[in-house]
Amino acid sequence: MDPPDELAEGSNGARHRVADARATARILDRDRQARRSRWEPRMLHKVRRARGLTLVEVMVVIVIMGLISAGIAVGVMKRWDDARRSTTETNARALRQIAMGWRVAHDDVAMCPTAAMLVHDGSLDEASRTKDAWGTPFEIACEADRTIVRSFGPDRVKGGDDDIVIPFAS
Repeated sequence: MDPPDELAEGSNGARHRVADARATARILDRDRQARRSRWEPRMLHKVRRARGLTLVEVMVVIVIMGLISAGIAVGVMKRWDDARRSTTETNARALRQIAMGWRVAHDDVAMCPTAAMLVHDGSLDEASRTKDAWGTPFEIACEADRTIVRSFGPDRVKGGDDDIVIPFAS
């Protein structure tokens, strides 16, 4: 890089500065080339080595990702089942309150409403849940002055250990 002509043709001080700058640039260029030639073979070796992964390395990464996914899935599934059970209990409590109100309003203790009757009568909104989290309709049973709402649970079989009964059997 040559300096502008004004500096080259200027005073003695300017000529010395230009000469010093050229000398410094030559020294720096030599140092850069020396460093480059000294490190270049090693760097090229590293670059060539880092181009790709072996099949074994890829397989190890896939196995590790699979193990992590399986661990997360086990934890999420437990929470998912707990959430379904909790949602079903909440919906059954709400349905029971509505059925008890319907029995009081109709002044007929002997008659027990169904979810379809509650919707038709307007006591239950059509958007309300009349099925449990597993897609089975709730069963409403009336005994004297008690109203019981039952979900058959995940196995969808009446009388199993997983049935949800509101109010809870004592």
